[in-house]
Amino acid sequence: MNQPFAALLLAARRERQLVIATALTDGAPSGQARQARLAQQQGAGAAELRADLLADPAQVRAALTAVRAASSLPLLLTYRSTTEGGKGAGHGQGYEDYLASLLQLRPAVAAVDIEMACPASKALVAEAKAGGYDVVGSCHDFTATPSAAQIAEKLAQITAAGADITKVAYMPRTAQDVAALRHAAHDFAGAYPHQPLIAISMGQLGAPSRTDLVNCLTFATIADGAASAPGQATIAHVKAWLENTPGTSTIEL
Repeated sequence: MNQPFAALLLAARRERQLVIATALTDGAPSGQARQARLAQQQGAGAAELRADLLADPAQVRAALTAVRAASSLPLLLTYRSTTEGGKGAGHGQGYEDYLASLLQLRPAVAAVDIEMACPASKALVAEAKAGGYDVVGSCHDFTATPSAAQIAEKLAQITAAGADITKVAYMPRTAQDVAALRHAAHDFAGAYPHQPLIAISMGQLGAPSRTDLVNCLTFATIADGAASAPGQATIAHVKAWLENTPGTSTIEL
């Protein structure tokens, strides 16, 4: 198992940098392994194995083996529900049972994503932590952005529920939506300086949030890879931005 994922992200925060993660979006274990190898070659610092894009737990096990052989990147294991924009079972018994079955595989990953709106999230967090995994407590809305106050409340709730890394991603409709996310994120980072944060405003409108150094991690694609959410740039683009504007946030508050 890799070093604790939260520690990796906090180290990036101290250096005023971002860990660049690539979601492995291929529908076959060999394809995810190829994407992981290319992500590492192109400069990513982590990979997200998307279990919801694979057919069944046997394929997830095969993908874990193949990706581990192809890359030494720290792995985040994600089973994204249809409720929150993925292909997996919606919130409820289906999501809970499938994610629990993946944890029972004892996957060689650094962290596990758990959707905190799932009714069984408390039990899943406890199970993941008992297995030695850091938990990315996440919340996604591909249709809208709540108010800054609601985002702040959600960030606090996710953290209080035991997540090691707090993640939210919302779809903006206006520039004010993007500003609401960014303000809530900066307030949260000030109040919780030792809690790694991933706060994303999706789509082209929200793209600047992906290189905001209030975050510890950003998602980017390989040169010829499919994005896992709207607005993701390539690894090369994010690396160029970080190299040309070291230690600088893209936000003007």
